[in-house]
Amino acid sequence: MKKLLIATVCVVAMMVGAQEVTLVDEALPSAKGWSPLGFAFAPVRYLQFPGEGSDVDGLRIALTVGHNRQVNGIDIGAIGSWADGEINGLAFSGLFKCCGGAEFGLHFSSVANYSSGPLNGIQIALVNSSYCANGLQAGIVNYVSEGSGLQLGLFNMAETFGGLQIGLVNTAMNYSGIQIGLGNIIGESPLTACVLFNAWF
Repeated sequence: MKKLLIATVCVVAMMVGAQEVTLVDEALPSAKGWSPLGFAFAPVRYLQFPGEGSDVDGLRIALTVGHNRQVNGIDIGAIGSWADGEINGLAFSGLFKCCGGAEFGLHFSSVANYSSGPLNGIQIALVNSSYCANGLQAGIVNYVSEGSGLQLGLFNMAETFGGLQIGLVNTAMNYSGIQIGLGNIIGESPLTACVLFNAWF
């Protein structure tokens, strides 16, 4: 029950919006073991294999939510996917994906994707949030602390970003690139706010 509560809080935090986040990879403890196949009924002891402190390098399938140290390969969660460290590869989750470290590849969730580490790849969900993203974020709300690539959604937000933002409202403090949308805001630009189009290099 405690772990399900933590997962719920994780999703709520994504939807409220990311604030100042820090990388956790350095503090991640060593793996207790690993397996090429992971299976979970629920993210609690005795209801998933391998345990939460272990890595899955291959395929992880969760009937509800899977929780491991790291996942490399294909990750499928009926409700959600959860890793203390990295999730690399293809990740498909019914509702959410919560990643405490870096992620690489394609990550699709119906509601929310969250990563407190760097993203190199694609996030697709209603709400996407990442500490550092290099690639594509596609959803209703996209947030990145710093990154580059493409944000495609209704509301695109970034602290430091380089590339292209396409949405209803696009905002960035430190920006190098092009914004296309009804409202476009670049904090450091002489023309801070602009309708339909804004750019700063």
